[in-house]
Amino acid sequence: MKEQIDQTLSLVKSGNYQQAKISFSTARKTWFTFGGTIKRIAPDLYEIMNPGFNQANTLLNQSNPQKQGLIEQLQTLSNTGTNAVKVSDIKE
Repeated sequence: MKEQIDQTLSLVKSGNYQQAKISFSTARKTWFTFGGTIKRIAPDLYEIMNPGFNQANTLLNQSNPQKQGLIEQLQTLSNTGTNAVKVSDIKE
């Protein structure tokens, strides 16, 4: 999931929004599976990531995405995703 978020971030930075949507869609599908575990184990991380995925999705699907806002949201998801993966790996 984190890899797809990072890839999406890179694509957004380069202005390739169509590929970014595809990459983010993959990350979001993984989140739908992975998020329940994080919600149970680390609700504080879930409370950052779940709204973050929703907000990034909204921004990415605008006809003219707000690049800086999207970059900031994806960076937050990437940073938080690192912690979420560690928590999930330890507590599984």
